[in-house]
Amino acid sequence: MSYILSAQNLFAFNLIEVKGVKFPNSVSEGVAPVHSKAMSPKNIGDLKGYNELLPFVTPSPDQEEAASCMLMSLTGAVELWLHRIHKAPRFIQDGDLDLSERWWMNVSNYTKYSKDIDYWYSDAALLFNSTPAALNRNYRFTKGWHIETEDDYIPTAPNAPKSVYTTRYNWIDDLSKVPGPFIKLPRFDRTILLRDKNDDPWAIGKAPADIVEQVIAAFKKFRAPIQVIYNHEGYWHSVFLVGYDEEMSSYNCKSIRDSLAYYEAESNHAKSLGQAKRSRILMSHRNDLAAAFQKNGGCRPKGMFYVRDSQFS
Repeated sequence: MSYILSAQNLFAFNLIEVKGVKFPNSVSEGVAPVHSKAMSPKNIGDLKGYNELLPFVTPSPDQEEAASCMLMSLTGAVELWLHRIHKAPRFIQDGDLDLSERWWMNVSNYTKYSKDIDYWYSDAALLFNSTPAALNRNYRFTKGWHIETEDDYIPTAPNAPKSVYTTRYNWIDDLSKVPGPFIKLPRFDRTILLRDKNDDPWAIGKAPADIVEQVIAAFKKFRAPIQVIYNHEGYWHSVFLVGYDEEMSSYNCKSIRDSLAYYEAESNHAKSLGQAKRSRILMSHRNDLAAAFQKNGGCRPKGMFYVRDSQFS
């Protein structure tokens, strides 16, 4: 796929939003582009704090509706390690360190590869010890026409009845057709910093008040990417952190404010449609988030983590 990049100023802050559009090389890969986007300081020199991992962070496809965030984030973390080990800070699209996210999406469905995974949310990284990695150029994250059944995705001809054209197509298993070469990976392990005692990835406000300090201490100790799984406006989402700057403005905690407004607006909308139960659930999420936010002291004026995401800027 080929890239086109553009940038625009974001708010009044010292940030820009960088957008990428990846076009398929052939009709067999689809016809519509897959978009990606990121927020970045205007000047790379503005990056302060713990930032030694930043040169090795690779871009992510925008997963759109693929529900692939866990394996998008973990593939990105593995790519970071490979670039770091090989002392290769420059990312090369379709190069020998550009891994296939779709490969791991399909591999995850096989018990023989996931046998070491006891709890998906904390153990999914161990999947990368089960098989070599395929390269992106040989097995792309793409879009395709398909029908979604109760437990499967079935490929179809373009514009077939009841078919849709989405990134969920990547869950269709074509592993047997993937050509080599395959990349042997180092063996990975993970340290669990926090696991919800109820094993609830949709929980809100369950992290301890000192979670920020715990994460900063972990960066200093392990010098490694840190995966975060959290409730993003009603569904669980996975990203990973690659550093922090304790002096950067928090922009008045924009993500928290946006989430509070989202929950309230969606609750009111559901109520207007007569969906009383959904309205109560959304407002409960909103109140849980607001209570946790205030309990832990509200918005800190300074301090930001550097985040690598597959869906949001």
